[in-house]
Amino acid sequence: MFAERLNMLMELTGTTASFLGKACATDPSHISRLRRGSRPLPKKPTFLPAMKSFFARRVRTDYQKTILTELMGLEKWPEDETQAAEIIGLWLLGKEKSGDVRPIIRTIATTPTLPKKSEISSYSSWEGTHPHNSYFGSEGKRAALSRLFSLISKEATPQTMLLFSDEEMGWLYEDPDFAMFWAQECVRILSTGNRVRIIHATHRGIHEMLEGVAKWMPLYMTGQVEPYYYPKLRDDLFQRTLFIAPQTAAITSTSVDKKTAEMLHIFHEDPEAVKALTKEYENLFALCRPLMQIVNKETVVDFWDSYAFFLRTEGNMACLSSLPLLPTMPEEVAISLQARSPQSCILEIRNKLAEALFKYLKKGRYIELLADLPPNTTRGIPLPFADLLGAPGLCYTPEEYNAHRAHLSRLAGKNKHYRLHTVTDAPENLSLYGKEDKGILLCKNDLSSLIFAFDEPNMTCAFWDYLCRMANQLV
Repeated sequence: MFAERLNMLMELTGTTASFLGKACATDPSHISRLRRGSRPLPKKPTFLPAMKSFFARRVRTDYQKTILTELMGLEKWPEDETQAAEIIGLWLLGKEKSGDVRPIIRTIATTPTLPKKSEISSYSSWEGTHPHNSYFGSEGKRAALSRLFSLISKEATPQTMLLFSDEEMGWLYEDPDFAMFWAQECVRILSTGNRVRIIHATHRGIHEMLEGVAKWMPLYMTGQVEPYYYPKLRDDLFQRTLFIAPQTAAITSTSVDKKTAEMLHIFHEDPEAVKALTKEYENLFALCRPLMQIVNKETVVDFWDSYAFFLRTEGNMACLSSLPLLPTMPEEVAISLQARSPQSCILEIRNKLAEALFKYLKKGRYIELLADLPPNTTRGIPLPFADLLGAPGLCYTPEEYNAHRAHLSRLAGKNKHYRLHTVTDAPENLSLYGKEDKGILLCKNDLSSLIFAFDEPNMTCAFWDYLCRMANQLV
């Protein structure tokens, strides 16, 4: 981890081993070995105070600050150089605050705009073919992947790419140009009808896992990416990469104890080899579980029963939302909305979810963190998930909205298990349900609604901790 992060900082700040060595009073050859991972980090890295201060001074541009803010899960890059140095030092040692879900929340709430095919540039350094099928180190893996993308783009029929890697991922993000190329090529592949199935390595540290999920979120939102994970522990001695386009080619590599410098990556074009590797992937896939269920208007039919089951399940519950949601809607408001949208299923679904919630509230604790005012009353107050209910674009009238809010206040006064707090920083278009140790619903309330439902233990714990911190700030 230290080697990959040191290398990334040196690349991002344009720092040579010689320059860094002088700043840290350390031999440049030692810096080079630390950067490659061929020299382990000393138990007492005496050079670290000077190193972290050096990098804090070198982070000057908005681009550098944006990259590091995302990588480290920060709200913004600190203006104070001493504070920045401390953050960099903890990050280099892998001791940064773990479990930060804010990058995922920001990614979903921001409505990322994926580039159009005509806007996608080529990463010319990696274009073309390679005379051999053996590649080495991070640069080689980037070249092999570029070659695979190029071949896929020439296929006449779409396919599902199969991705898995539990090797260190610095090779993907340490070169900003290649990171952009990777994102753009994924968009290009998906825009031509291809799909992606990815098995995430959730045994990584929770920070790395959440960081990876945040980077994939814009692609998840296309509905063409299927995320999975292997739920059991592994010994973590050997790591494996399988990038497979079943109709085209595959890339494989293996490393030991997270040491990937100068490792071999093999490019396979022989159909029998690709077939055998696809079978290897399928054997792994058979042991995996979905990382999340992604619900949109095409897949929502079977979701409402799962939503009701989630509400009934035992366990403390919290919800952060900009607008009140369907389970707490008074019946008279649901009837009014249904009358204005007779083709919808608003009343039916409201009754199902309200029944589940009030069964839960007989003994379960529910904390609701709700924005004090609707985000923009001049354009009407949108009904969350209106499109999923068969009423796209439907808004509350001011009377309906006020009646819903008044109902929440009455509920808080009558039910000892329900607590209502107002917050000022709820994302305008987002709702987050959490049930302790059970699961999470992360809901995007836009004209095209999306719901991400997951119960992976580490992610559930991280989101639950986030909701608890939000609630505790109001006590």
